[in-house]
Amino acid sequence: MKKIYFMFATIVVALFMTSCSLCAVDGGEEGVFIKQPLFFGDGGVQEEALTQGSEWKVFSTNFVTYSTVNTRYSVSFDDISSDETTLLDITAHIFLKIKDGKSPILHKNYGPNWYENNIKEKFSEHVRNFVSQHSMKTLISERECYDKINDELKNDMTTHIAELSKTKELPIEVVMVVIDKAKPNEEVREELNN
Repeated sequence: MKKIYFMFATIVVALFMTSCSLCAVDGGEEGVFIKQPLFFGDGGVQEEALTQGSEWKVFSTNFVTYSTVNTRYSVSFDDISSDETTLLDITAHIFLKIKDGKSPILHKNYGPNWYENNIKEKFSEHVRNFVSQHSMKTLISERECYDKINDELKNDMTTHIAELSKTKELPIEVVMVVIDKAKPNEEVREELNN
């Protein structure tokens, strides 16, 4: 009988040891645990983020890491029209930061694809509007217009995030916006050279 108890205990311990894993975060990261209990207990996003070190998790719990440093998201446009319908190529960058300790709220409210689903399209729309209001000459040669629009876009995106947060908190800060200087697309460049 003791042998049976010993074997059963050994199997339980072995299953427990093989079903657990160690989750760790590096500097500039936060970890979010998403519990999915098989038999009993509450599931869902754990409210406390793992901000340093490591922690054990069972096999039924998922672990997602989020960067908490300034992260650049870029959108490139090929053949975007200026105000006189000249086709230009331009790249815009937005630098975003997750507020410290708020990654569980971000994951719970917007999921891991929060940027693609909630910010990217609005940012792209604002950049398109900016380009369509200026001439090719202005966009190619006058850097001052970019300084102004970078500040305007930062304010617009901050307002957009505040609007989203009225429904569900979106714990994101807009650090800055940078638009690279526009250049005519290849066909326009050939025509200008001719």
